[in-house]
Amino acid sequence: MPKGKLGSVRLVSTEPDGTCVWRVKAEKRAGGRRSITRTIRGTERDARILAAELAKELDSSVDPDCMPQVTLEEYYYGMYRPWMEDSGCTREHIRNVDANFEKHIAPRHGSRALDSLTEEEVRVLIKESSAARNTHRYYRAILNKAYEDRYIPRKFDLRKSEINYKKAPRRKPAPWSVGEFRDAIEKLRGSELVETYMLIASCGLRVEEALAISPSKMVALETTTSEGETKRLLAFEIDSAYTDVDGMKTTKTPESTRTATVAPLVQPRLIELIDQTRPILEEEAPGVWSIRLFDGYSRARHPRYETRLLKGTRSEVDGQIARMYETGQTKARWPQLEKIADGTYVVRLLCGYDDEPIKRYDEVIYAGSADEARAEAERLWRCRRIMPCSHSYLNQRWKRELENAGLRYVPPSSLRSMSETFSARAGIADGVTSKLYGHTTYVTDYNNYLGIGLDDHVAAVEKINALLTDPQAASGTRKADIDWG
Repeated sequence: MPKGKLGSVRLVSTEPDGTCVWRVKAEKRAGGRRSITRTIRGTERDARILAAELAKELDSSVDPDCMPQVTLEEYYYGMYRPWMEDSGCTREHIRNVDANFEKHIAPRHGSRALDSLTEEEVRVLIKESSAARNTHRYYRAILNKAYEDRYIPRKFDLRKSEINYKKAPRRKPAPWSVGEFRDAIEKLRGSELVETYMLIASCGLRVEEALAISPSKMVALETTTSEGETKRLLAFEIDSAYTDVDGMKTTKTPESTRTATVAPLVQPRLIELIDQTRPILEEEAPGVWSIRLFDGYSRARHPRYETRLLKGTRSEVDGQIARMYETGQTKARWPQLEKIADGTYVVRLLCGYDDEPIKRYDEVIYAGSADEARAEAERLWRCRRIMPCSHSYLNQRWKRELENAGLRYVPPSSLRSMSETFSARAGIADGVTSKLYGHTTYVTDYNNYLGIGLDDHVAAVEKINALLTDPQAASGTRKADIDWG
């Protein structure tokens, strides 16, 4: 294979299983000749990516006149992606960039040399992407970094105003109204995980913020009125988040670090639910204690079976089973069947699954006095998440419990929109609402969070009707020319 500015990539041999063996060599002439040689097993693409990584290690882009001829795909996997990892980007962000690059960017521009890309070609790709907003964001970042690394001669003008792509319409269900939220409080009582999440997230928390809440984040806010009455409110200090990919991390933005207050209506029940997560302390032997800490829920589903006696020939029994399967009386089309006499069969029908969540505990052994064991159990409990489950498991339980309770489905993330909509209807100032929910500007509230529900429609119609029926309302006709005398 010919030698390029990144070095040479040469096929050495092919192993019996078809794997290719490549010899990759990168050189640096500026500041003294130096080279690195590596052997890699894989595809030609893997070898070229390794060449890009070695070129970066040798800093082959020092001289602007010797700009390496590297493809976009080689640059992304060999330089940009390692740079994201080194700069502290979360794994979730890197996964999103990978998915967008592989689906929308690489199929059309992946094999193109960076210095052969034109501004117009990049704009067309972004506009024609089915995820134009994210493609614009990620592609622009990749090309800007390539310009900083001196792999492209000039910086592309990829401002949104210059591309003028249309954002795909976002359709999301309206948040719960006040009445629907009250119904949910009553109907979800006893659904421990879903109820706990609902009451915590109704304070205006993001899903990842609610999942990161631990007892150590609970604080009490005390105020004294002018009449001398003392009010005590439960609140959470928000400074961390939890995702399935990254685990515990800091909040989304610096403005997201805030204090979220629990409404007095749900405060007693929420405290009761949090107390149910306290550790179980048992003395195994004199001075030896077992501390059982709540560690999440089991995903296992237990099947429910029902045994029935069916009469008839084998074909007639098969027909009865088929009808029961079509009507939903059994979940299995071919259940276990046993003949016990002529014309008599015993069938074991799968009726469904018991999907009630089973609590899982983590056991810690502690040696000491009873007071010391209680103090250690309290310390361990305060550092653990109140809802130690994944985002995906929460979504499953949320959808299932809402369906069982007969409630209108809204995604778990919509509780934040619901809370902000309640704030707006209560007359809280825009600036205060923006700070309470951790936004940089109140424009974010109007663009993304505030929803219009049935209550808002009714209130608007009632106000318009009051105006139309008000005898004091101004009336008259419009005249183009008026003689003022």
